[in-house]
Amino acid sequence: MRRSIRFAWLAALALVVARPADAFLFVSGSNGRSGDLVAVWVKNNFELIVNLGPVEQLNFGTVIGFTVPNQFGGSLAGGKFTALAVPNPDAVFPDIEGLPGPPQNNVAFTTNQDPMILDDDQVALKIGDAQSHLDTPTGGQAWLALLNSIPAAGSQDVVSNDDDQALIGASLATSYTSLVGFTTDTIANSFPLTTAVTIDKDGTGAPYAIDLYEAFQTLTDVGGGNYQYGAEVTALGSFHGDSGGTGYAILSLEPAPEPASVAIGATALATLVGVARRRRRAIA
Repeated sequence: MRRSIRFAWLAALALVVARPADAFLFVSGSNGRSGDLVAVWVKNNFELIVNLGPVEQLNFGTVIGFTVPNQFGGSLAGGKFTALAVPNPDAVFPDIEGLPGPPQNNVAFTTNQDPMILDDDQVALKIGDAQSHLDTPTGGQAWLALLNSIPAAGSQDVVSNDDDQALIGASLATSYTSLVGFTTDTIANSFPLTTAVTIDKDGTGAPYAIDLYEAFQTLTDVGGGNYQYGAEVTALGSFHGDSGGTGYAILSLEPAPEPASVAIGATALATLVGVARRRRRAIA
């Protein structure tokens, strides 16, 4: 059954970061709630940042419609789109033999590349590195947490700033471009996949599409006191959008193009204790 998206302002009481009134509100995940998925459109050195709500509560169908900012020159064409989240920055592997399990790093990301690349030998480290740039248990200087500190509208490089979206200059210290986009769109050059797509790349006005995935680390006992890091990747769906040439743009989430969940193993060995087998589910 489809549910309407509950935007992050519904959880305003949970916010602990000081922010100006009527400002962008990002809510981090926990063991009881998945973290917000933040979508970003970048063009002409401006960014439209939109909070789509808890990533594991997104549903198929229209997600958002919005007026194309004047700063984008009348359409999204030539710009880029990405969406990123950390489902649960508090996740840890279970204790074993009285010793605490290590963090179970996790990220949600868009990409049109093959997520099976996450069976790279360093997959566990790459997922952890990506999470450290996006959202950590303490928030700190990670990008998603810093969105709560975007200055009020009218401040330098801030065109608008509301609970669920902000239009800012790409040079702002808290922007996607400044903190995690760089020139590669690989989460501060720490992830093995490009997470963005170029909109209307060939100038034909064709819609754009990019798949949305969630990846959790796994840790498996391989004997001899060794544990093997891996990853479990879930296809959450596929974002579809238009170039907004009419001045109004639509973004929708459609069913995943492939089977909803596939566990993939890595070869990074660690002498850590803790084993977890996490079953991910597709959005229904």
